[in-house]
Amino acid sequence: MPVRVTFREVSDEIALPLFEPDLAEGRPAPPPRVAHPIAPAIHPGSDQHLERRAILSGVGQSQIGRRLLRTDLDLTCEAALAAIADAGLTTGDIDGLACYPGPMGTAAPGFAGPGTPDVQDALGLQLGWHGSGGEGPAQLAPVMLAALAVAAGLCRHALVYRTVTEATAAASTGRLGIGAGSRSVSGFAQWVIPFGAMSAANWLALHAVRHMHEFGTRREHLGTRR
Repeated sequence: MPVRVTFREVSDEIALPLFEPDLAEGRPAPPPRVAHPIAPAIHPGSDQHLERRAILSGVGQSQIGRRLLRTDLDLTCEAALAAIADAGLTTGDIDGLACYPGPMGTAAPGFAGPGTPDVQDALGLQLGWHGSGGEGPAQLAPVMLAALAVAAGLCRHALVYRTVTEATAAASTGRLGIGAGSRSVSGFAQWVIPFGAMSAANWLALHAVRHMHEFGTRREHLGTRR
């Protein structure tokens, strides 16, 4: 849609640029966005768990393979559109977006995928909430965040995605593998990579065993809640 810029004088030195539809050529004004009514998903005093106020309504998957000659954003959008259609929705219904881990500058190549701003722009989403980050239990973290956002009334339909292109990224290294070919590693990797702990399962096992040692946690306690 063509737009034109106007400037609002804030002070003698500052003017804010404002953009509005350019209707000079007789183009009709865009239809107003219909706001989705969002009611609080849980009432004060209720003992119902927040995550039970949200559902998983659709899933989607992109093409998988090597040498696809497609970008991670392209693949993400393919999976996202499939999930939206599977839920019986359109992109206009999506007002929440979450991913893991987000644009982490320290992540291994091909591990992070596109960030939420890129996906929002590519799909033309109008968001009321978004979230991403490396904290939390890996790929499950954005699912938890999205469920809580829906339950709290921050959004109505949240899209959650996870994109990896590690095979493509590894092609430039001759597929040496994690930590291979490096003279040194730093950060938390220095305590795991030299000992062959290459996956999240290895890393989380270290924390789990330490927790069991300090607090007497047993295997049957894992995954339970009160």
